[in-house]
Amino acid sequence: MSFLTGGAGTGKSLLVKCIKHEAEKIFPLELPSTDATILLLAFTGTAAFNIHGQTIHLALSIQNTKMPYIPLGQGNIKHASCQV
Repeated sequence: MSFLTGGAGTGKSLLVKCIKHEAEKIFPLELPSTDATILLLAFTGTAAFNIHGQTIHLALSIQNTKMPYIPLGQGNIKHASCQV
């Protein structure tokens, strides 16, 4: 897992695309999905769009509510891994 931060126009999206490109060389797409997974996640919809990824909330099925905290269950984890 990596966390990338920086100001607008500093090349974050370009760096993510380069890292993904190199990772796909190391982990070819022909491998079964259980062997290697690359998730491109972002905090905002705009950032997710720029890297051709998803928001963290969407990918991990985290709802934006003011309800009490409920831990991410095993079913949601399996659901998220099946979507990849």
